[in-house]
Amino acid sequence: MVKLNLLLLFFVIGFAAVILRLFTIQVLNAKALPTDYLRTQRLHPERGKILDRNEHPLALNQTTYILF
Repeated sequence: MVKLNLLLLFFVIGFAAVILRLFTIQVLNAKALPTDYLRTQRLHPERGKILDRNEHPLALNQTTYILF
């Protein structure tokens, strides 16, 4: 029973240390955090070409338009 209580105490102290560290980082040192984390950037990825063994294209990218 004593070992179980000691293990429980160890986990509670560890959990409290993690919570205290997170509080310190997010609340007390909030001005040190970057403010540009909400920046967005549009990416235009291009898919790879699918070729057969003779390097002839089987599937290529095509620009298409959809009307509703």
